[in-house]
Amino acid sequence: MAANNRTPIEVATKATTELAKIFDPNTGRSFFEFIAESATGKDGSASNNTSADSIIAQKLMDVSKGGILTRDLLADGVFEGMKPDDAKKFAGVLNFITYETVKKDAQTAAKNACVPISLDTAMGAQKQNTPGKPTPDVSSVVVYSPYLNLSERDTGAVAVFMNSIPTIEFSRCVPYFDVTIITPGSPLDSQSRPQGISLFRFLNGRDPLKSDGDKNFINAYPVESAADIKSKTNLDISATAVTGSNFAGMEVFTSPQTLINADEVYRDYAELAATPKVDRPTNGDAPYPGMPGARRTAAVIDRMRPFMTLRSFEISVAPSRGTMTTKSAKMAFTLHDRSRLGEIAEFVKPASYGKTELLVEWGWSHPDGLTGDNAIGAFLNSLRVREKYAVYNSSYSFTDDGQVEISVDMVTKGVDSVNWTDVATDSETKQTWMAIEGLIEAVRKYRTEVLKDEDMKDIAGMSVISSISPSNVADVFSGEKSKEIDDFLAAWKNTKNSTPEIQGLVTSLSDLNKKVDAQTATLGKTLAKKQAVLSNGIDPFFYKNDGSSASSKQWLLPNTAHFIANTGVKENASKTGATGFVSFGKLMQLYVAEPLATNGNFDEVQMCFYTFNDKAGYYASTTDKSSLPISCFPIPVKMAKKGFIERFNVELKNYVQFPVGRFVNWVTNTYLGSMASPGYGLSKSYTYDDAGKTTTTLKDDKNAPATLKNQKDGVLRQVYYNTSDAAPGQELIFKMPKINMIFEVIPVNPANLKQAGNASEKTILRIHFVDASAGKYTGLGQILSAKKSSTIGSISKDPTKEKTQTITAAVNAGIIQLEGNYYRVTGGPPQVKHFAKRNMPSITVGSVGSALIGASAQSMNDSKDATIHMLRAQKNAGSPTEAPSDEQDRGLPMRMMPFDISIECIGCPLLAHTQQFFVDFGTNTSIDNIYAVCGVDHKLEPGSFTTSAKLIPVADAYGSYESLFSIIDKLPTAKPTA
Repeated sequence: MAANNRTPIEVATKATTELAKIFDPNTGRSFFEFIAESATGKDGSASNNTSADSIIAQKLMDVSKGGILTRDLLADGVFEGMKPDDAKKFAGVLNFITYETVKKDAQTAAKNACVPISLDTAMGAQKQNTPGKPTPDVSSVVVYSPYLNLSERDTGAVAVFMNSIPTIEFSRCVPYFDVTIITPGSPLDSQSRPQGISLFRFLNGRDPLKSDGDKNFINAYPVESAADIKSKTNLDISATAVTGSNFAGMEVFTSPQTLINADEVYRDYAELAATPKVDRPTNGDAPYPGMPGARRTAAVIDRMRPFMTLRSFEISVAPSRGTMTTKSAKMAFTLHDRSRLGEIAEFVKPASYGKTELLVEWGWSHPDGLTGDNAIGAFLNSLRVREKYAVYNSSYSFTDDGQVEISVDMVTKGVDSVNWTDVATDSETKQTWMAIEGLIEAVRKYRTEVLKDEDMKDIAGMSVISSISPSNVADVFSGEKSKEIDDFLAAWKNTKNSTPEIQGLVTSLSDLNKKVDAQTATLGKTLAKKQAVLSNGIDPFFYKNDGSSASSKQWLLPNTAHFIANTGVKENASKTGATGFVSFGKLMQLYVAEPLATNGNFDEVQMCFYTFNDKAGYYASTTDKSSLPISCFPIPVKMAKKGFIERFNVELKNYVQFPVGRFVNWVTNTYLGSMASPGYGLSKSYTYDDAGKTTTTLKDDKNAPATLKNQKDGVLRQVYYNTSDAAPGQELIFKMPKINMIFEVIPVNPANLKQAGNASEKTILRIHFVDASAGKYTGLGQILSAKKSSTIGSISKDPTKEKTQTITAAVNAGIIQLEGNYYRVTGGPPQVKHFAKRNMPSITVGSVGSALIGASAQSMNDSKDATIHMLRAQKNAGSPTEAPSDEQDRGLPMRMMPFDISIECIGCPLLAHTQQFFVDFGTNTSIDNIYAVCGVDHKLEPGSFTTSAKLIPVADAYGSYESLFSIIDKLPTAKPTA
């Protein structure tokens, strides 16, 4: 294939593979190859993988050029030629859960990878076959392989970037930045006058357009691919071919100083102030600026100045609240003439916040790019990210030379809605909510008019009225503040001292109060409907399709006697229905995905569920391709003190509004983060108190500590070894899952779009549910931990765990050897580190070709942080007060190491949250360790692009419970075997 015919992802994959031949073969491995790896059991040596499963994964998970709608993916021709064996392997790694209309045109192999229980059946409603923002699709991708984890995405490419790029190639690069500002509404109003942000309006103002050429120019929209260009070359793009949005690109920031309208007539304010208020001057000239029908909102002060200049763009990725991780950005630019502020009103008007989109592509540009055979140049040029943002705030600084320094705060489009979208939101409540938002705007308008009177600012209730917003409106009319609103309405309704503005405010507040009451009643009905759906016993997330046919259905959870006895979960209607359990995936579908899909921001909401960590009890990930995903975690529906409906109804009494973000945090803390959850098998020992906190059922038992330890150990023996008998070599460890919800908001890749419309306008919300304590490198982590002088230094030889392949490779390399029931590390620090760097992506500090600018390490000796980690499970609540302090059960987790590192490097667009690397400082101490990225900041300026990141050690940052029996059993009492 010629270089100039390759797609960017093909160029990136080939370049990474070519570089892997020169450097470490493991650093070149693509995240997308893990599908084939986990299905076939390969060790993952570098190869140019063009198999169908790899291509599908590229389309599904790519962020460099955008995403793909699920219905387009399932109908993709790549499935068509897939052999039956390959189709079964693919389905063994991941499944799709979606509506029947989404599967309508799917290829056979794609249907065989779909769980046969559709969302239509499970949710009791059919999805219309009209994808788009008014009726978006909702789909889930369920991953069953621990190898296909979000922590592995793009890590091979990042490792190459960090360690292997010659400085001469970096010197040939320049930061790449492209932004398309998409504002709602047509580029022309009903009178053919330009509106929105555009270079055309900057040059010509808002004079009505008459020529077809001018109308075609202002109606132009982004051409997104070579095929798109070819198909439109000979077409007449008429003024009626409008997409419904207004587009402005980098031309508004990069136009030269000579591209101006030198014929612009200047009118000073003295002249305008003396002009009578008429539509047109008396001499017949065009209306003066600011008059009705005028071409400018304000007189241009300096017609020789260009439009705008971009100064910087900053991106920040970090955990926000509880389980959520979001991406925010800040764009700084200069408006060179303050009189043109009205021409960028979409950045100024609060009404536009959340409606104006910014489609941003950023990364590196290399002159060899898609042409030539320079693998390094092609690789660097491919390092780009394409995503969508929405403006939520802006600030302005007016300089003494007549310019305006503007800073725009953004967040990935629509993600802020998790803070105010109620979990009960559906199509019916959405209409009422839109009316509420309109009334809030009316209240703001009248409030502004009323507050022009200084005497009104101190009126009782005015401060509460001033605070009303979409996020607190329900609380204002139902909580303690409601009395102040009522008193204000009573005092000013029909009073002689009132004004039209006050009466407008009173009327708007009264209407708003009624709408809020109506919305509350509607939300209550919707919640009742959701609870009925929750209890219908139809749950696709408890099943998988093995790929043999479209109707293949396999129960995911264990059918073993000890699992059923300890959890109460088994496959039958009585246990999965009204008196039984619901999956975490179905909860997220009902209370997260569907409410977010109604807010009009997305064409599709995709949820991606990954596997648990390797020490998560019944849900521990293994080398088996059918490891249990987070989506199938069982949550009791109706169970005394533990049932979801009972506990959630208690929570609803504490909050008038229950937004999506609060709901996810509550569910993960109450069930996935609690030993009282029946799914962990310890519910006989733990329960919830009246406040919803985890406590033990053995409060009055003086032998409670010993009983709890025995019960924990007994369950773990059954889980890991299928026995109740203690035996040497048993590693009884439990690591509490730490669930993170990571948002990505991306456009549709034009090459993948099969639906009608413009790809730039289409938006996908992708929500990843990951266990932050999970990863593919458990075996390596245990080898590194065993090498520490402060540990016993033993590694279990349990063959059922994920680490088996790594342990085998370490034995063959002479790094470890078997002594009795455990492995001991025999290699020195250099050998151990070399082995780690050969088996996972790494970053070496101070190496030749390093992209690092600086690195630092610091301990986290924060007593509050330690308390949160060490006592989060049950905080002594179940231990008798008379029990010795060393016997009190302190819950899970109970061990951690407070330590992190920070790095700064040449800009790396693919460095992302949750990625895992071995970082070698060259010290031969415990600081040389496996780390996970927990925060990233990127900054682009003209001629400069840098990235800084914070990383925490994977093996030690997340606490775990380890049986005292296991710790004693690891002591090196056995003699080394021959």
